[in-house]
Amino acid sequence: MAKGSADAAKVSRKGGSGSREYMQGFQDGRSRSGCDSCGFDMRRPDDYGSEKDKSQSRNHCSTCYINGKYVHKAKDLADFVSLAVQDLATQRGQSTGKLKLTLKKELKNLPRWK
Repeated sequence: MAKGSADAAKVSRKGGSGSREYMQGFQDGRSRSGCDSCGFDMRRPDDYGSEKDKSQSRNHCSTCYINGKYVHKAKDLADFVSLAVQDLATQRGQSTGKLKLTLKKELKNLPRWK
């Protein structure tokens, strides 16, 4: 492959074989702070929830927010933790006990719960 070819321009300059588009998508995901409801670090397109018009939500993950509505109809943070802990544990590959403690401690500062 020639250095000046169109294909060469798409290859990462750091020695990887990934395209620049992929790397940009990865960087966009890395700079995103996380879901405003559960704090999940959204990196891949499937991680993001959806709005009513089926567009991607920029502030909520797919476990918490689908079609412009919250999946778990919680009145407050304690209610959310009890309703969502099993779904979140499955998504994150964690045990429910440890996750429940983490959620109670960490989520109180997220925009949905302020």
